[in-house]
Amino acid sequence: MVKTPRRGVHQSDLPLRLRVILTGNGCFQYLILRNDGTVAKMSPASFDTADKARVARLPVLQRRSIVAKLTP
Repeated sequence: MVKTPRRGVHQSDLPLRLRVILTGNGCFQYLILRNDGTVAKMSPASFDTADKARVARLPVLQRRSIVAKLTP
């Protein structure tokens, strides 16, 4: 399996935005989007409700924001 290189989070990516999407199987996943609309993070798990997906992303979004603020 070939891994694609990850693009780090930069100051220009702020503000990061959360989008909760409905997957094909009736579950939800979250996407954390950069300022340009590209995906910075996608939830590895799916959730039964949109609210559960929103709650699960909080620590991830906070870490991404801190990294972006510290990145020149």
